[in-house]
Amino acid sequence: MEILVGTNSPVKHKVYWKGSPRDADALPVVRVYDITEDPAITPAINPGTLITTLTPTKMETDIGVYEVYPPHSLTNRNKQLNLVWQYTVEGTTITKEHKLFVVTPYVDITQAGDVLRLGSDPSDPNYKSYFEIAEAERYARKIIENYLN
Repeated sequence: MEILVGTNSPVKHKVYWKGSPRDADALPVVRVYDITEDPAITPAINPGTLITTLTPTKMETDIGVYEVYPPHSLTNRNKQLNLVWQYTVEGTTITKEHKLFVVTPYVDITQAGDVLRLGSDPSDPNYKSYFEIAEAERYARKIIENYLN
């Protein structure tokens, strides 16, 4: 999953048990590790070092769906994070990992919406949500990166 530098977009996790969505016995625990592999970063980051622990919230509308919002201190620069979700279902401990890539967009999402004259009100016929504009930016960035190799 990808989120933009300086944002705190939600990271969601869906619990499955015996093939179906299921609520965990209690709220999961999410441990965050910085796994960035960049020798230019000083001091070097030890990927085995725990950075923080987050407590997710349960989505009220979806069975077994939990979300966390990484704080801005974790999204202040390009990096790779490993979010390790741990929870129990019917007394069985389960551990799942999410790789989270914090990336710098090629264009500010808000400014892109303004330049493209996209509406910010859902009733506007030109309305696009923040997530739709961010997805378009990600698509354009991938095309540019593939072209430039």
